[in-house]
Amino acid sequence: MDRAWLHAHRAATFSLGILLTLVASSCSSASTVSTSASSTAGAASTSAGGKTGSTGTTTKNGKGSQIPSLAQSRLNGVDAQISFSTILGSMWTSQKIKVSAIPPASLGSSNGERTLSLPITGGDFQYYKSTSSTTGSINTSGGITLSETGKPTLTITKISINLSRHEITATANDLQNTPIFIINGAPAISSQGAHTVVYGITLQLSTSATALLQDYFIPDRSLAAVTITTSGS
Repeated sequence: MDRAWLHAHRAATFSLGILLTLVASSCSSASTVSTSASSTAGAASTSAGGKTGSTGTTTKNGKGSQIPSLAQSRLNGVDAQISFSTILGSMWTSQKIKVSAIPPASLGSSNGERTLSLPITGGDFQYYKSTSSTTGSINTSGGITLSETGKPTLTITKISINLSRHEITATANDLQNTPIFIINGAPAISSQGAHTVVYGITLQLSTSATALLQDYFIPDRSLAAVTITTSGS
């Protein structure tokens, strides 16, 4: 056998062996990176999915431990009270605006505030301790009318407090499901026997409110405080 040919053949085989080793090493490294990325993505997914949606009852903090949330679904009471500010009450008095409740809602007055109590007819409610946040939508019955000489009467009914969207919608005269108030503030929560009380909510007139709403309410001002007393079925 020609020694020159044998030497060349061995050199080629050795070079091929190095190439195969490098390729195998490269594939192993890529597999490790892929596994690591998959593991990281899974961890991120778990972290992102920690907080449940509006129907959930638990959430997680940054350490992954379970934090119970107070969840009441299928609400059947008690009421939502909207206490209108003394500034708004003074405007209604000075302009001789008549304010009336539409049953079964009721209207009270104390220290210059008008308080509208709306019976809760249903909806859902959740509170998350980890973020001190609330979600859900609370339906009420009854409503309120405001009238002034020379102006059309404003009738607000089917009032729904949407804590998830931070707004209150209602039927305002012939406009159904229209945003009338924006919810501000950080809701707090307490328990009173079998009831749960949500407070610390303030209202501002919605930027999309109709001209008629702006006639009876003051834009760009905090208009009212809301207290919600719920009872789950």
